[in-house]
Amino acid sequence: MLTGISILDGNSRNGPAVIPALFLCRLANAASWGIFTWEQNEILAMANTTWTKLGLWTELDALGEDMVKERLRMDFYGAPGMVGSKRALVEEWLLSKEVSRREALHARQAEAASQAVEAASRAAIAAERQAAVAERANTRATIALIIAAISAAAAIASIIISL
Repeated sequence: MLTGISILDGNSRNGPAVIPALFLCRLANAASWGIFTWEQNEILAMANTTWTKLGLWTELDALGEDMVKERLRMDFYGAPGMVGSKRALVEEWLLSKEVSRREALHARQAEAASQAVEAASRAAIAAERQAAVAERANTRATIALIIAAISAAAAIASIIISL
């Protein structure tokens, strides 16, 4: 029993188009002539295939979000509320992509905040070191002033004694 046929038409970006036996009479010839676009070939291929969530998500990953959103807008995966359609899984996939983006953003923000805390900690340590250096310099300056005052007093006393 013939259920479908694979036709290499050169336009399908994901390999050969699979045409169900129901359509073989006219469509097989048209596909082999390269009349269909790769999107039309994929639509024909999906008509005779079974799918799993993992398989569908792998296909969606290959297509990318923009193409999937466009297809969803055109009801490619079934109309909203249609029983047995892929639409719910496609919407779940899009939501998972959005959640992944948000989680990645939060992770980057947390990393940036962590780096900012670390930089502030290093700046505080450097400020403490500078304060210690400044305190030592002030202590030396105070000692130098005391020595200068004692030297001045000795000089004055020496002048007064010599008179």
